[in-house]
Amino acid sequence: MSMVEEGLGISIIFNLVLNRHHHNIVLKRITPRLERTVSLAYKNKSVLPIASRYFFDFIVSKKKELDSEAYNVLSRN
Repeated sequence: MSMVEEGLGISIIFNLVLNRHHHNIVLKRITPRLERTVSLAYKNKSVLPIASRYFFDFIVSKKKELDSEAYNVLSRN
């Protein structure tokens, strides 16, 4: 982001990044909207630390709810 602030280039930035930091830059929305897929990856679930296994199971159990929330956010914009 600092290179963009210094006038040395441009960047495609997701809202998650923009919401957490304040930058001295000009923002222009891209149309049509861009989407990205986020995935969980692991090599062998049985050897993951217990916290990682709980996190994985939590995300998988909430998948339908998360998909619905993402759809609602996309349809509002």
